[in-house]
Amino acid sequence: MFLSDNGSTAVEVALKMAFRTFLTDNDLLDRDHPPPHGAPAAPQLHVLALVGSYHGDTLGSMDCAAPSVFNGILEAPWYEGGGVLWCFSCVGEGVGMV
Repeated sequence: MFLSDNGSTAVEVALKMAFRTFLTDNDLLDRDHPPPHGAPAAPQLHVLALVGSYHGDTLGSMDCAAPSVFNGILEAPWYEGGGVLWCFSCVGEGVGMV
């Protein structure tokens, strides 16, 4: 169990726990032999983000949302999201991924 004082941190921690579980369950995380300095520690993981959603202002929670007035260039000019955007309402139209 993890307790948090706000939603952004709760989303951030849930993502970290999910990524760690995925890496551990699939033997992609080798704690005994860390990679050399500068080498990637694990495969690049992406978050499936819903178009039009908002989950907070931490880096992980911003990956769970499409660019908006809350996490766009004016709010965080140094940040480039890494989430994969998915339009739930577009699935019926045969579109799906954005």
